[in-house]
Amino acid sequence: MIKIRGILFDKDGTLLDFKAMWLPVMGELAAGLIAEYGLSAPCGEALLASIGVFQREIDGRGLFATGTGEQVGEALYDCLLELGIKAGVREEFAQQVTLNVNALAEKYRERIFPIGNLAETIGELKNRGFYLGTSTSDTKRSTLLCLERLGVLEYFDFLGTDDGVRQHKPHGDLLHAFCQEFSLQPDEVAIVGDTQVDLQFAKNNGAGLAVGVLSGLGTWEALAPLADLVLPDVNALLRVDYFSGRGLE
Repeated sequence: MIKIRGILFDKDGTLLDFKAMWLPVMGELAAGLIAEYGLSAPCGEALLASIGVFQREIDGRGLFATGTGEQVGEALYDCLLELGIKAGVREEFAQQVTLNVNALAEKYRERIFPIGNLAETIGELKNRGFYLGTSTSDTKRSTLLCLERLGVLEYFDFLGTDDGVRQHKPHGDLLHAFCQEFSLQPDEVAIVGDTQVDLQFAKNNGAGLAVGVLSGLGTWEALAPLADLVLPDVNALLRVDYFSGRGLE
C-alpha cells in the first residue's frame, strides 16, 4: 500500500510559469554583463547559452533550470574567461550574480504567474492533511517572494531551498530534511516537478511517488521514463487517488 503523507514541489515550471518570470530576468542580467564588460550581442548570447538559455527558450537540462545561483554564476564566469575577460574572483563573481538575480526577481515580481488555479489546489491539498514543502535550487529569498506572490506561502510547512549547506537536487538532502521535520519515511513522500532532475531526485532517494508535470520545461518523452505519473500540471493532483488524503489500497 502506498500512503502519501507529504508532497515536495519543485517551484519554477511546477508552481509558477518558468519562462514568464525568468526569461526577462536573465535577459536583463546578460544585458548588464554586456554593458559592464563592453561585450557584443553575440557574446551575450554565448553567456546565456552557457547556462541553457536561448532567446525564448530554456533548456530543461541546462544549468539555469537545474543548478543553484552560485553554479549559474560560476558558469557565466567561466564563459567570460573563454571570451578573454577575467571578471575578478570566481567565487565573489558567482555570489554577486546570485544577489543580482534575487534583485531582478524582485523587479519582475509582476511576472510571477501561477500554474492554473494554484492557490485553490494547494489549499485543498493542505485541507486534505498533507505536509507540503518546496524542493528548489533557488534561494530562500526568491522562494519566499514567489510563494507570497502566488498566494500560497501560508500553506507550506517546509521550504527546501539553496541555503549553501544542504546539497541540491538530485542529492537527497532536501527530502531527508523534510522527512526528519515531520517524522515521515521517504516512501510516504511524493515529489512533483517538471524536469528530469526532479524525477531523479525522487527515484534516487526512495520517494513514494515521482510525479512529472508538463507545465514547465519537461516533455512527455523526457519525463515518462522516470515518472510514476505524468500530469498536465499540479492542479491534476486533486483528481488522483494517491492525493485523496486516504492513501491507495
